[in-house]
Amino acid sequence: MRKNLKGFYIVLLVFILSVIGKYGSYLQSEDVFSTQIQRQNKKLSQKEKNTKVYVSGVPIGIYVKTEGILVLGLQQVECQNGKSVCPAACKIKAGDYILTLNGQKITTKQQFIHLLQKNREKEIVLTIKRKKKIIKIKIKPVYSGKNNCYQIGVWIRNDTQGIGTITFIREDGTFAALGHGISDGDIGVQFLIEGGSAYRADIASILKGKAGKPGEVIGTINYVPQNYLGEIYANTTGGIFGKMIKNKKEFCVGEKLPVAKKSEIQTGRAYLRSSISGKSKEYSIEIEKIFLHEKDSLKTLKIKVTDPELIALTGGIIQGLSGSPILQNGKLVGAVTHVLIDNPKMGYGIFAESMIK
Repeated sequence: MRKNLKGFYIVLLVFILSVIGKYGSYLQSEDVFSTQIQRQNKKLSQKEKNTKVYVSGVPIGIYVKTEGILVLGLQQVECQNGKSVCPAACKIKAGDYILTLNGQKITTKQQFIHLLQKNREKEIVLTIKRKKKIIKIKIKPVYSGKNNCYQIGVWIRNDTQGIGTITFIREDGTFAALGHGISDGDIGVQFLIEGGSAYRADIASILKGKAGKPGEVIGTINYVPQNYLGEIYANTTGGIFGKMIKNKKEFCVGEKLPVAKKSEIQTGRAYLRSSISGKSKEYSIEIEKIFLHEKDSLKTLKIKVTDPELIALTGGIIQGLSGSPILQNGKLVGAVTHVLIDNPKMGYGIFAESMIK
């Protein structure tokens, strides 16, 4: 009898172990799957949390440095023999970026000129970035009798500065500003930047906009350490992006607000937030048209300034207001990007949803 019971328990034990072996992995997988769902839900809630931002409207001073040096155009060089030539003709184009000279990385206009003089009349090899292509070209400099230096016949620049408005800032200090990229005013090419800095800006005066003559914010930027605010790391079609390192709280105006989806935006009353007067205020505007499928993302909101106080102060939309946040129904819906030259009360904006991506 005892032997029979012992045999029975052994068979039962084997059966239990086989069941555990068969379904144990399933039970474990179910537990892992449950954990993954919890993690995914946590990520989703975190993502939803991150769509709330501080809506700013505070102007800042902007300084950006290009990647290499930007070619603005070509020019003739007057040689000592009286002839005029352009060594860069048919080789370099306006909008190209010169990255290296004879393998040496170019970071400033002054450095490029210095290396050119050091090289004298010997042929140089330039690495050029043209849109998304990297190419190498050879050019032989000529001596300009008029300017007493060696030249290749290009106009160049390597940095730019100005005043713009912060649209929003996050808890970690990352921010978006301008609502559009920084481009060269002469050739309309968006700057490829190596980096940049944000500074505190002092508004000296405001030039009101008039029909046919855009207004502007006239300010000063004192590039001293105590005015430094943070870094700028990206220049995109949807604005410039950076991170505040100092005095972040100055730009976190009010409570955090959600970012509206473009499908939530309505025509009608909205508000433009700005600190251009020295104090943060919300000025009434009208969203006249919404272009959900517009190819130009910078002109998806057509707006009209209706607030008498803002009209009296600026005449409407002026340079320096780019990036000013647009609010509707307690949400950030967009940012100012353009003004209509013939009517400064009218302009365009970009969806905030396009900037937050």
